Amino acid sequence: MVGAEKRGVARTPEAESRVTGTEVTVLDMRRDTIPGQAAAANAASGMSPGVAQRVVAAKPGLLGGVPAAALLAAAGLAAATALVGGALLVRSSASVAALEGPAGSSRGEPPSAGAPPSGSAPSSASAAPETPVEASPADLDAARVKGLAALTALAARHPGDPAVLKALLLAQARDKDPSLAALTVARRLLELAPAEATDPDLHQLVLRAANGPPDVAAGAFELMSHKMGSTGPDLLYNLLTAEKMGKFPLERAEKLLLDPEVRKLASPALLVAHDLRRTIRHCASKDIIARARQQGDARSLHYLRQLLGTYKCGAFNLGTCTRCPAVLHDAGAALKAIEARRAGP
Repeated sequence: MVGAEKRGVARTPEAESRVTGTEVTVLDMRRDTIPGQAAAANAASGMSPGVAQRVVAAKPGLLGGVPAAALLAAAGLAAATALVGGALLVRSSASVAALEGPAGSSRGEPPSAGAPPSGSAPSSASAAPETPVEASPADLDAARVKGLAALTALAARHPGDPAVLKALLLAQARDKDPSLAALTVARRLLELAPAEATDPDLHQLVLRAANGPPDVAAGAFELMSHKMGSTGPDLLYNLLTAEKMGKFPLERAEKLLLDPEVRKLASPALLVAHDLRRTIRHCASKDIIARARQQGDARSLHYLRQLLGTYKCGAFNLGTCTRCPAVLHDAGAALKAIEARRAGP
């Protein structure tokens, strides 16, 4: 009794009976008012309806002094927890798939082909702007003024612009000793613009390179024999007839002009001129002279005139002789035909 007096006024059995009866009545009212929830809570907790009604009455000492509202809140929380746990246990595979997202979205599977990667920007926005193929006229003019170094830098930025390469080549052509770098630019220019093979400045560069050091000369002969079309064999012929050429370029040009692959590139006019040149000392055949009449140009005239030339012969050099009397008439006819073509209609 002393302990009871310290905690407060002691309850009489009648008072405790009234409190317990009130709590049971409240539980019965909640069950009657919301029968579905009560049944679900009872089922989740494993209690039968009768046991649930007698929980408070069975242990009055344990629940003594606890307000009715607190008991109701605890019972509701327990019921809600039981409902959620039961739903997690019995959820179907379809509900799992719906919660985890659409098929193929797991970490191990790649995204669909039509969808861009998450967090990535569109390719058009992330791609860096490309350098234009052609340089602007203002940039090209400025580089011309600044000289070879500026043109070299501009060509590095616009390697596909024939105008820039041509300007660089002209700057390099002013150098009396062409380098392999200049021949590299010439090769690139010819690949982009084959028509530049007829440019006189390019011709001067290649011819000087052919008479230069062996490695530079080799590059020049490679251009003339494979990269310049019919103009290449023409330049090889010019080497044979030019003055102050070294032994190596003369022998190399002669050999290439006899190469069947190079002769395929050569024009008919060049081929007949070269054949006349090779046979002039032994009198050209009628076949070659006939070709000259049909296809020859100014280069063939030089050799035809030699065939028509005369020299002093006989006793005391009183006579006049021709070098090749057997083809004299044919050579004269070929010369007149070529001159008529040159004069035009």
